[in-house]
This record gives sequence, C-alpha cells and structure tokens, in this order.
Amino acid sequence: MLTIENLRTVIAADPPVRAVDGVSLMIPAGKTTALVGESGCGKTMLALSLTRLFPKSASIQSGRILFRNRELTALPESELRRIRGGGIAYIFQDPMSALNPVLSIGFQLQEAIDLHRERAAGSPPAPADLLRQVRIADPERRLLQYSHQLSGGERQRVMIAMALAGRPELLVADEPTSALDVSTQAELFDLLTDLKSQRGMALLLITHDLRAVARRADRIAVMYAGRIVEWGESKRVLAQPSHPYTQALLRCLPPVGRGKQTPAAIPGSVPDLAQIPAGCPFHPRCPEAFEKCRSAEPKLRPLPSQPTQQVSCWARETTP
Repeated sequence: MLTIENLRTVIAADPPVRAVDGVSLMIPAGKTTALVGESGCGKTMLALSLTRLFPKSASIQSGRILFRNRELTALPESELRRIRGGGIAYIFQDPMSALNPVLSIGFQLQEAIDLHRERAAGSPPAPADLLRQVRIADPERRLLQYSHQLSGGERQRVMIAMALAGRPELLVADEPTSALDVSTQAELFDLLTDLKSQRGMALLLITHDLRAVARRADRIAVMYAGRIVEWGESKRVLAQPSHPYTQALLRCLPPVGRGKQTPAAIPGSVPDLAQIPAGCPFHPRCPEAFEKCRSAEPKLRPLPSQPTQQVSCWARETTP
C-alpha cells in the first residue's frame, strides 16, 4: 500500500536537522507495522512527511513516497489535501489539544464527515455510528458534550472516530496511548487492531511500548537518529533482535515475574539530529562498536541467516 524510498526530510536550521535520513520502508495493505524507538529519533517526523504535515521549516530533500503507486512528494497541495484524512488518516498523541474545546463533539465529527463526503464511496456515516464503532457508550449524549467533559480515553476514541470518517486506507497512530493509564492503553490498542481488521486498513503504529506491539504488530521497524536500523516480522525481531539498539530497547523493559529486578538503561542519550555522529549513529552507545563503526555508515541489509529480517550493523556482517 505504501512504499517509502530513501526519504530525507530536513528542518531548516544552522546546521540543518536531518529529521528523516534516508528511510526506506514498506507498509503492506491490511497489516500492522510498528515504528519503535526512543523519543527524538524521528518517528513522528517520518509520519508527518507522508502527507507533508510537518512544520513550514521542514522539507523533503530527496526520496519518494508511493501510496497506491501514486507519488505523494510531487503532488500539489490541492491534491495532497484529498489524501489527508481520506487515503491516510492520523491519530495524534494529545487529543485534548487536537479537539476544539468550544465546539461539541457532534459538531466536530460532522465536520470531519462533511470534509470527506465527496471522496468516500457510499452513504456517509452518522456521527453516532462512528462513536459506537469506537465503543463509546451512550453516543447520542456524547455528541452534545465538549472535550472537557470526557475522560482521556474517551477523547482519544473520539479522535479515532474522526479519523475513520474519511474511510482511510492507512491509519497512522502516533503514540495514541501515551497519556493514558495501563488498562485504557490496552483497550485502545485492542480497539485499533479490531478496527484495522474490520475495515481492511493498514495501520502504522508509532510507539515506544514494545510490549504493546509484541502481539499486535505484523512487522516492526526500529528507528534511531532518523534512520531505520532493523526491520522484520515482529515475532522474529522481538525473539531474536539483531541490532544492538533493538537488543538494548528490549533490555529496558521491566522484567515480568522476576521480583524487583531493575531494567537495564541504555547508556548515553539519543544524538542531536543536527549533529549525528559519523559512521553508525549508535556507535557512541554501542557495546559492540569497533573502528569501522566510527567511520563508515552501515546500510540496511538482509541477514544472511534470515533474509526477511534486515539490519544495519557492521558487527553483523564484519569481523572486527
């Protein structure tokens, strides 16, 4: 459904910020692809680059984005506006800031429906029906309420309903549960998975919660310093992580059923995207780094033992 080829998104600054640095990724129809990594690694900027929703200071420097074989980077703004919300819809982290506090939930849902009325085939959905699909109780009463009258989980469900109004083929969920309690997070992840299956959508799930994607994602892409460093089927990547960064992320998870054992933190911090180190960007924090890692950038390549899993790491193809 979506193919990203060597995409580079740069933010104008001194020096320029390479927010997305040569990313290639495929998102199949009807599947869930998880994009994981620490805060500041470029996940959100990659998602916003798909439909050029990024700030005015950002621009796509090179690469291609093919959505249903249509090149999006070359589309004029008027045509791209039809893709936003219709072909590709977004759910953002903070529904409180995304919803208008002085307009009712029903008004905002109807606005989203009207915006995509011409593009969507068939009869437009009713606002109350959209709320039922996202499992909000008593939808007729909720339509008359305002965002401050809803809980955090309910506000996020409203955002999901608004995203569904345009009947998208790809739903991008950017840290959709970051401000919610654990039980609500699980409910929303399950809801997104069910909606994806019912509607035949593709789902790009951006998160740092590896446990959440373990049983929900078909594929996982691990991002670091604006680049994809590992990609493959989720079960294999999580069971047999190859890149040292993926391994380190998994060690950060709190152990389950092991008493009070402390998770292992990754030393150092994510590099400034305006000053990415030479060579492999992870080498200052990597326990396996050797001289070549400090001078030459590894490329994303299939593992010899597992071609469906790709990794960019000199230690996986070179003997120090």
